[in-house]
Amino acid sequence: MRRFELTSAFLLVSILSTSLVFGQGTIYGDLEIRNDYYVRDSLIGASNTAQYDNLKSSVDAWLTVNYANPEWDFDASVRLDGFLHSNLFNPGREAYTGFGVGRFHLRKTINNLEITGGYIYDQLGSGLIFRAYEDRALGIDDALVGVRTDYKISEAFSIKGMAGMRKQRLGMDRSVIAATELKSFQSFGKEKDWNMSSGIAAVNRTLDQESMDAIVAIINSYPLDERFLPTYNSYAFSAYNQLNHKRWGWYLEGAWKSKDLQLVSLTEPLQFDPGSAFFTTVSYAKPGLGATMLFKRTDNFQSRSNPLGGETILNSAINFLPPANRQLSLRLPARYQPASQEIREMGLSLDVNWKINESMSLHGTYSQIHDLGATPGDFINDLLYARGSISGLNSGKAEGALLFKEVYLDVEWKHSKKWKGLYGMYYTMYNRLFYEGEGLAQTFVYSPFFRWTNRISRNVSMKYELQYQHTVDDFGQWIYGMVQLNLPPKLSFAISDMWNLQTGPNVLSVSEEGSKTGIHYYSIFMSYTEKQHRLSLNYAKQVAGIVCTGGVCRYEPAFNGFRVNLVTSF
Repeated sequence: MRRFELTSAFLLVSILSTSLVFGQGTIYGDLEIRNDYYVRDSLIGASNTAQYDNLKSSVDAWLTVNYANPEWDFDASVRLDGFLHSNLFNPGREAYTGFGVGRFHLRKTINNLEITGGYIYDQLGSGLIFRAYEDRALGIDDALVGVRTDYKISEAFSIKGMAGMRKQRLGMDRSVIAATELKSFQSFGKEKDWNMSSGIAAVNRTLDQESMDAIVAIINSYPLDERFLPTYNSYAFSAYNQLNHKRWGWYLEGAWKSKDLQLVSLTEPLQFDPGSAFFTTVSYAKPGLGATMLFKRTDNFQSRSNPLGGETILNSAINFLPPANRQLSLRLPARYQPASQEIREMGLSLDVNWKINESMSLHGTYSQIHDLGATPGDFINDLLYARGSISGLNSGKAEGALLFKEVYLDVEWKHSKKWKGLYGMYYTMYNRLFYEGEGLAQTFVYSPFFRWTNRISRNVSMKYELQYQHTVDDFGQWIYGMVQLNLPPKLSFAISDMWNLQTGPNVLSVSEEGSKTGIHYYSIFMSYTEKQHRLSLNYAKQVAGIVCTGGVCRYEPAFNGFRVNLVTSF
């Protein structure tokens, strides 16, 4: 594998050098360095890991160089990745060290055929059966290492095919993935105001022998009546359609998967079942008003390059299941976000944006997520209240159980040319027992929040945030406050405190004083920007919790220490 990386990098550098000599092109790139320093704090649980006890620091770095030559319809790229005692991939459990080629690609267009080789980022439809993407915040880099061809048959039709292996840190999984997609785009109607974009797609995953041997060994340990015959190949198919007409839009996608291994949890036997997924949105938009309704259903739709890769979506997933809830960036409300479920999930949401006038806008979201088996009556009942009496609800695993419910409402008010405010409330019913394996099946969370922005002058602005969160479960009650001073285009300063003023049953405090007075999670931040260079310094004390992006979640342990980040481009 290392020989493959070094050979590929050598060939890419050779091609780039040749291009510079014989052709006119552009070279550009970027560099990102993250440097963390760890300061032990047993009061919040920032202790007893390699970083806090021995290593004391970590570095993550990405250097990307791109080359583009429009005259040749050609571009290329190479990225070098470096990790020193990294806490990125498996926080709190592993200190990863490695250096190598993290990504490269060569892309050439010949008439209507585009050919790409190397590390490929792409998706089919909304990603239900295949998505290769990167999310550095979660340590995800799921490129497909292989070859892709994309042929434009006509103005209305195109066909795409790709094959390769899934990237795994600085290496690759051994299983082979092949995918194809046929897309069409058409406009019709007297005024050509009906637009339809459709597609059908298929994915085949073939297990390598080493993975199959491990699977067979596990199956042979089961009682005879629970054993089954696994297959090397699994297949997934999807069909989707986006229909737009004036102010209306409708997206619909359905997917089916052949019998495949499903790792429900590390404590349950492997399952061998077919799966299905359904996802649809209906949207309406006009000046001043927009609304989107979403519905999704997932049944045994776990899709991995290696079925034994782990019980979280982060490990070996080759597809993406869109979330049904609102995606939040606010510090306290974002603490309770549900992970998209691969095995059993059914959810709906309604999101509305209304611009009342030039000074005021209203935003609202309602979401509801159930385990499979919920009836229309269950959805209606849980719309009004959260059931607490259905059989098995306290286990968090009952058929049709309410897993998550949210009501989000905010008002954005422009008080004057210099003052703007955001005032909102967020209510959540979060099934901690189901999502985290501990706590109550019904954790009720109330989070009012406020934000003000004051533009003092052209080069000076202030931002203030105040948030409160109340729950009797988990960590208890919180207050969060932040003040930020911006001096564009170069300087920014911020100071914040997240105060666990009344600790709950899950608090990590080990001192009597901390339990009585609460725990403060301070943060002091500054950044300096000089042209394309940006340097940021941050002291942070961070609470442990689940961090989610787009329905993909992972546990982040508590952090205490300093962070130095450098981002630049050329």
